[in-house]
Amino acid sequence: MLIALEIVLPFAAALAIRAAGKRNGRFGAYAGALTAAVLAALQLALIAGGGAELKVPFLEGLPLTFKAGGFSCAMGLIAAALWTAALIYSPAYFKAEEEREGESGGVKLASYYAFFTATLGAVEGVMLSGDFLTAFIFFEILSFTSFTWVIFERTSAARRAAETYLFTAVIGGLLLLTGLVLLYFQAGTLSFEGLAAFRSELINGGASGAASFGEATRNLLVSGLFILFGFGAKAGMYPLHIWLPKAHPISPSPASALLSGVLTKIGIFGILMESVYVMRGNAAFGAVVLVLGLITMLLGAVLALSSVHVKRTLACSSMSQIGFIITGIGTYVLQSAAGSAADAAAESEAAGAALAGTLLHMVNHSFCKSALFLLAGYVLMKAGRLKFNEVKGCLAGNCVLMAAFAVCALSMAGFTGLGGFVSKTLLHEGLSSLAAGSGAAALIKAAECVFILSGALTLAYMTKLFICLFIPENARAKGSCVPLTVTLTIAALSLVPIVMGVPSIALRAAAFMMGSSAITEAAVFTGESLLSAAITLGIGAAVYALFVRHFMISKEKKYLNLWPKNADLEERVYRPLLLKVLPAAGCALARPLAENWALKPLCRGLVFAGKFLGRCLDTGTDALIALIRRTVLKERPLKAPHGAEITRRETFLRVADDAVRPVLMNFSFALIVTLVGVAAIIALIVFLV
Repeated sequence: MLIALEIVLPFAAALAIRAAGKRNGRFGAYAGALTAAVLAALQLALIAGGGAELKVPFLEGLPLTFKAGGFSCAMGLIAAALWTAALIYSPAYFKAEEEREGESGGVKLASYYAFFTATLGAVEGVMLSGDFLTAFIFFEILSFTSFTWVIFERTSAARRAAETYLFTAVIGGLLLLTGLVLLYFQAGTLSFEGLAAFRSELINGGASGAASFGEATRNLLVSGLFILFGFGAKAGMYPLHIWLPKAHPISPSPASALLSGVLTKIGIFGILMESVYVMRGNAAFGAVVLVLGLITMLLGAVLALSSVHVKRTLACSSMSQIGFIITGIGTYVLQSAAGSAADAAAESEAAGAALAGTLLHMVNHSFCKSALFLLAGYVLMKAGRLKFNEVKGCLAGNCVLMAAFAVCALSMAGFTGLGGFVSKTLLHEGLSSLAAGSGAAALIKAAECVFILSGALTLAYMTKLFICLFIPENARAKGSCVPLTVTLTIAALSLVPIVMGVPSIALRAAAFMMGSSAITEAAVFTGESLLSAAITLGIGAAVYALFVRHFMISKEKKYLNLWPKNADLEERVYRPLLLKVLPAAGCALARPLAENWALKPLCRGLVFAGKFLGRCLDTGTDALIALIRRTVLKERPLKAPHGAEITRRETFLRVADDAVRPVLMNFSFALIVTLVGVAAIIALIVFLV
């Protein structure tokens, strides 16, 4: 019953918040925080009780399975704790925004808090899922509810970022669905335990039928790659990272904190479950994950270093830290392959180190980046802006926030004695051990260099941001007074990296999440690990002193953005491909068919049917939105000016105003992409199954 309450309570609370919070915006924050605190208590009860399991009938042979274990309970507890902190922080943030913008947002905030709380329910649903079907359903719910965070401001920039976010979510969902369908046809199940048994049978039966084993392995790799990119879209993994640098800066700071601290971990959760239960020991899959992790890690660090916007810097930093985590997963898969080659029943110690480092870095990044995004909100409350050249010195003299920032920044850079040092040491140990036993030693050594360079760039861009905010030559005048709860929330989150910097505590936490205790404290504080950390920090300091100060800061003390303005993967590749190349290719392929006298009537019929379907969707969407606004939002129907008569169609169009129509257009576009994707899935299944 505790698991059922974990799932149902947030959605019920969201409905109550939306119904009762229209006139009092703070009610949603308090109710949401109370709900998150209750969920945290329920997670603690599940941990104390040793876990639980719940199955809900859904499809024949495919029930919705919820299972509370070490890792799922720990991540669910972290999510509930961060949600509580963000909701406690929110009233002061939105009050400052209301004073700055000069407009009230009762209904707007009620909807925001309702979706905010519902997203927590979706997160808990994914974290407690015991199979990929359950995870997929709540994964899609999560994409819809969190979409409202990105479009909250309703500006043109917010709509553009929300369109990118929704497009990436739809593409990721389609890729994930494709992979799950293919995986189900191969394994006959989507439960994590069933997939682990299927993997064991596949490996044990490989010696008896080499040809069938090779074919089954290749098919499993295909489905695994679809699932990887499906979850990777939410995690911010290259090349589906395009939403992350755009959505974070435009979202409210409490939402940005959870987008980075929790929602990206939902994608990591899926990749981790896939790697542990299905693809463990698959060297080809591990190599792909490792390469993508390294690219994500380095590209995010370079983007963060070149940024001159506080929240964009933190967003690109999140991309880089996600790259570290994905690199750890790839290392774990490759180390498992090396271990299974020697003994199919035991994994190598290095694989355990890589997995422990991955889990600990997830925890470290969740708290550090949440604290830093809330600190960015503090900057916005004080200065009203977020560009480097406009906020210089706005936090000078605030010793509490200075210490909190320094702890989180140094932890992510891998400074000795903090949580990031423990996690990165374990990640580096797994990577270096792979180099020692791998035939491609030169390639793995290059990966180690990328690992160290990315850590060094982390220190460089965090130093750049720290000096901009706290140590300018001439501090700006202080802005409005910020409540003490904001400072205390940020300070409380920054304590976690300090606690997780104690090896005994960190490794016990990793052992609890892994369900084993294969890592010893001796693996952390070694001469090699201390030397590696010193080299990384030294390179980072040199990058800042020799490059940032001389090339990224002008003589007039202005911060410069050296990243090319036209170097946008979405604008330069994805949009032209989708809007120009693919339609042109389709027209070229369809022209011979349309000119054929026998097929011409069929083509015209398809065009007519498409137009008719589009008109029905357009009118139906307008009618649905009008109904929602009349019933759920309880808005009065529009009246015609000066007594003029207007048709029902015109009423619908006026109801779908500038704040709603872009959303409808995005959903219509998403629906079209979904239909095309479903057709592609069917075609793929026909050819591969």
